[in-house]
Amino acid sequence: MNQEANSSDNLGAPKARRYPQKSAKAWFQQLGLGAVCLLLILILIVITLPSMGTPPEAVRRSKTVTKLHEIQRALFEYEMTTQQLPPAYVTDSAGKPLFSWRVLILPYLGQQALYDKFDLTQAWDSPTNLPLVAQMPHSFQSPYAQTDRTEGMTTYQALVDVSRSRTAMKPSTGGNLIRIKDGTSQTALLMENRESPVIWTAPKDTDPAEFLANFPREDDFTPVHVAFCNGSISVIQGDVHEVFEGAMYANDGKVPPR
Repeated sequence: MNQEANSSDNLGAPKARRYPQKSAKAWFQQLGLGAVCLLLILILIVITLPSMGTPPEAVRRSKTVTKLHEIQRALFEYEMTTQQLPPAYVTDSAGKPLFSWRVLILPYLGQQALYDKFDLTQAWDSPTNLPLVAQMPHSFQSPYAQTDRTEGMTTYQALVDVSRSRTAMKPSTGGNLIRIKDGTSQTALLMENRESPVIWTAPKDTDPAEFLANFPREDDFTPVHVAFCNGSISVIQGDVHEVFEGAMYANDGKVPPR
């Protein structure tokens, strides 16, 4: 009787499904293979990222700030040595502009040998000085430039008020930072003018009033790099007109908005 009951119980109970040991082993093998593949993908990502680099615009902005700092520092060292900023351009005895301040600061950019090649009594485009245009230092080449460095075009320019000499850098005489009444942190010294590059040795820069007149307000979100007289550099975007109107002159009582 007990045997029949046991037999009946065994027939009524569902049989436990047994997984073969081989299937479990295969499952673990597949899991391990997936982990290896995932690890390989992660390794490839890590290897590839450095070659991809940071976005090109971020790199260009960073390089622009670095180069403006180099030029800015050279100007400050020039002022410490001579007790004044360089004039925007050197003139001859008749008042004719000869060459740019960018030539004068060459020794402070580590370019003494290049500086020594210039005839400082002649104009930038004289037979002696003109060939040196092709030797423009890397400090003056913008990462946004569309031309080769040997063409000698730079976008790094001083703000120069030729007609009334209201900017920090004066047209043909040396200015002085301690005479800036509006404050050095509120007064622009240099900028990157991508719209109007100039030959780096030529006595040409940016007239701030002309720049604003030719800079449409609808382009205010175009970033503009500006170096101030206190050593700071700002990327102005969204309020170019407002900032320039307050920062472009040294002693007009106006300051850029905060």
